[in-house]
Amino acid sequence: MIGLDHRLERYITGHRYGPLDWLFVWLSRVGSGGAIWVVLALVLAVLWRRPAIFVGTGAAALLSALTVTPLQDAIGRHRPPLLLHRLHPLVHVPPHGSFPSGHTTTAFACAFVLAGLVRRHRDRVGLYVLAAAIAFSRLYVGVHFPLDVLGGAVLGSVYGFAVLQVVGRLEHARDDHAERGGERDPEPDPASGRLDAERHPEDAVEHEDGREDAEADQHEALRQARGQDDPEAS
Repeated sequence: MIGLDHRLERYITGHRYGPLDWLFVWLSRVGSGGAIWVVLALVLAVLWRRPAIFVGTGAAALLSALTVTPLQDAIGRHRPPLLLHRLHPLVHVPPHGSFPSGHTTTAFACAFVLAGLVRRHRDRVGLYVLAAAIAFSRLYVGVHFPLDVLGGAVLGSVYGFAVLQVVGRLEHARDDHAERGGERDPEPDPASGRLDAERHPEDAVEHEDGREDAEADQHEALRQARGQDDPEAS
């Protein structure tokens, strides 16, 4: 398995296409630290007014940053330039271990979270294509073996799934809280009638005039009734 891993990396780096070198170097750089994912998540969160997109992606990138380097140092696998002596890396070779790939872990963790929060299927496909391109760039530039990238993809997916579960529960709890708050009937405000009268004085005047007319009609009816009952009045 290790021998095949080495041969695959040697084959990839031995069949580089010069005009595309800049593209894979660029992908490798923008994927460092999850920068491209955080920027993308921020844009989507603002456009869709959904902060969970940025929070979830940031959490996935942070989780990868805090755990991958210690894991690489603990495993201690050498990088391709140290084992394949004729390999020429296109970027700076990091000093820590090779397994798993940090770029790949972050890319798939963030892509997993974003794919779980976006609506359209083609957007999900695009996110995973970007993650795969960043992962392959680490092979192309010569700083990781294929097994490093495979391990990073698996670990990143696990991180992304865990973060997505937490974000989903937080959003569900927020929606439940908002729904319960909307169902509560507000207490009647004794000053509301007075405020309405102040805001709509013409309605208050009409109401007052109507009450005075009703009182006048009642008084007239009482006088007529008394006149009928009084014999001297006839």
